[in-house]
Amino acid sequence: MRWSFRKVACFTLACFTLAVFMVATFYIVWSIYGLEKYLPIGFRIFQETFTESSFLKGDLKVRSEIHHSKKVDTLFNEFAQDNRNLRDSRGVSKWKSQPLSDRCEDFFTHWLAANPDWKFQKFGDNFDKSIVNKKRFFEVKYDRIKQRYKQNNIEGPLVTRENNNTIQEEYLSAIKATMDIETKMVETMSLFRVYGKCFLNQNQETVSHPEIFKKMTDKLFPFLSGQLPIFERFDGKVYNEGFPEMSKYEKSQDILLNYIQRNVQGKGILVSATTKHARDLIKLIRVLRAHNNELPIQIVHKGDISQRNQQYLLAAAQTEVDDMLDPKLSTDYMNVSPELDLKEDSKRRNVYFPKQDLTFVNIKQCISREYKYNFPGYANKLLALFFTSFKEVLLFDADTIPLVPPKEFFDLEGYKAKSAFFFKDRTLNDFNDYIETNFFTKLCPTLKSNSLDDLFDIPVITEHTLNNGYMTGWRHFQEAGVVAVDKSKHFLGVALASPLSIWKDPVVSSVWGDKELYWLALSIAGDENYAFNEHYAASVGVATTNPKYKQYTKSNAHEVCSSHPGHISNDGRLLWINSGFSYCKKNGIFRDRNLFPYSAMDTSEQKGLFDQPLRIQHALVPPGIPRIREPGSPIDDTPETELLLKWKSRPKDVDEINKDVKSEEEKISQLDSNPQKGWVKSQACAGYYYCAYDLIDSYFTDKDVDNGEFFEYDDNTVSTIEFLAKVWMTGTTKTKLPVKAAEPETTQGKENEGTKKEGGSIEGDKQKKDHN
Repeated sequence: MRWSFRKVACFTLACFTLAVFMVATFYIVWSIYGLEKYLPIGFRIFQETFTESSFLKGDLKVRSEIHHSKKVDTLFNEFAQDNRNLRDSRGVSKWKSQPLSDRCEDFFTHWLAANPDWKFQKFGDNFDKSIVNKKRFFEVKYDRIKQRYKQNNIEGPLVTRENNNTIQEEYLSAIKATMDIETKMVETMSLFRVYGKCFLNQNQETVSHPEIFKKMTDKLFPFLSGQLPIFERFDGKVYNEGFPEMSKYEKSQDILLNYIQRNVQGKGILVSATTKHARDLIKLIRVLRAHNNELPIQIVHKGDISQRNQQYLLAAAQTEVDDMLDPKLSTDYMNVSPELDLKEDSKRRNVYFPKQDLTFVNIKQCISREYKYNFPGYANKLLALFFTSFKEVLLFDADTIPLVPPKEFFDLEGYKAKSAFFFKDRTLNDFNDYIETNFFTKLCPTLKSNSLDDLFDIPVITEHTLNNGYMTGWRHFQEAGVVAVDKSKHFLGVALASPLSIWKDPVVSSVWGDKELYWLALSIAGDENYAFNEHYAASVGVATTNPKYKQYTKSNAHEVCSSHPGHISNDGRLLWINSGFSYCKKNGIFRDRNLFPYSAMDTSEQKGLFDQPLRIQHALVPPGIPRIREPGSPIDDTPETELLLKWKSRPKDVDEINKDVKSEEEKISQLDSNPQKGWVKSQACAGYYYCAYDLIDSYFTDKDVDNGEFFEYDDNTVSTIEFLAKVWMTGTTKTKLPVKAAEPETTQGKENEGTKKEGGSIEGDKQKKDHN
């Protein structure tokens, strides 16, 4: 047969069309089933580009794939697959009508049989937050390539097509690894909720299915050794009165969580501390005595408070009033507020400085050896809250200063309504990321059907969680210097905070210390029955009135500059401050003398500030801040990005402009409008010093300015604060011990033991720096 040119052309075209169709079909099928990574590398090169627009498109795709709305309860699906009654809504309703005890036995018997080797995982560094910022992911890899080229003196293109393809492979692997870890974390939190529903129900008089309860406790709380804390009183001897009938507790038979939940009792003040906190604790105890405090105090530690420092703390709690207030025992007594005579002033105020009921609680043996180093720093506060024997707990930081009697925290409206009451942080311009708020939403109960939460009647979270400051884009929402909670009513949330803190990434890396973990643990537990104080944190001190020291001379805003945040009740009372009473807790005037406003002061003015306690006459709560991210972490981040870009175009505040200009006057002269944000940071006091403003140029388009609240306190309140300040500032280890020091009956952490310097001061480690 002879082939004409036309036939050859048609045949060639047909073959080419068929080949294209087959390749396209092959690609689509493999893409649908998520097998793109098995395609030949050349084909992937053809399909992938590495441009700004492709990066943004990739980000949107990943955000969509990991969004919490696409969460699937894999545990429910596995359970339903083996239980035909759960395959339709009618069957689910029938199954849910069974007694809770039967449902718990049914589920956990199935789960334990299917997962005999399951254990709580610490996870590692495989969770990669940059998967939703592909450009950043590539830039980090590019920098490493360039650095390697430079070290090896390699010349040529800095980034090749081959480099890009290699990074693309790593990017796809990072997405898969992150999603896999996220799924396991979500499953783990779901198990915790069902565990809490089944076994930590305070309405149950007896433990149902104790064998299952114990097995699940061992799996979910592997960091617990099963031992109870050691309680020590002021005579230095161990006693068994922390929990009722402690001597009857048997590790092999009793379940620790059940025992603690059912035996917590009374109200009390709790502090987690080590030797390095002893100085602040001595001062705090003195302030508590100045409030005529009658609540018992527990100091929780892990064997890392030296015996010597325990004796100093006991002396602060138990010494006689005359010895406590003896001017000869404090070198600062005549220098700090010399016009105040504490003995005479206390009589006028009806302050009798009662001795304090102080107990040391050693939880070192309570943590299993494998997890010995998994609770550093602030995570110890979470353990302390779990192990304390108090039912209603007032958790203080060591440098917290209550300005009202501590018992009044339990009378606050929010606490009485919810039995869990928290305080808000400063409204600092510090943003979190979509992947963080989306992740935390995933950990919470969000599925109304086809979920274990639905099977066990655990309510989904609401706007109470989704619309709070953190979940809508702001890094700092909770200030954890004071936490008030009834453990018995929120036990699962209290217990859940500790394992949650073990996940360094992305949990701990997304919050600041223990802040956010209290409300977050409750919400993840399905418990939104908590309240926050109405006001965000205030700046407390004395308002700037002299234009010479004011940063925004042409603004009508009040200005209060301080290194101390304060917290104000709904009725305007100043409840507490943190960072102690020192004007600056981190350094003296020598280091800051050339910084504004101190550079505008003479030497006597400078010294008068830094040598005296913080004076508090005013408090200022800056204007509220709008949402950056809508509730529910929307997939499309365009509105969020546009909002942040718009804010960046605003005039610069004094902490942002002309960093190379040496003259403070020249800097200030450029500020001819209102501040642009409520908190303006200074480098003074090691970066802890902020100026706050109650009038700023508005964040909103329909307003000119946003207004905060300014509080001025009466003479009686100011006088009371000055009295407490002198009590705090004159705290010292130079005091008469109330009892003879007893030899310790338990092993203490001598490797961390502080030493007493000449003059009775305490030498300890420097405290961990936080953003306050």
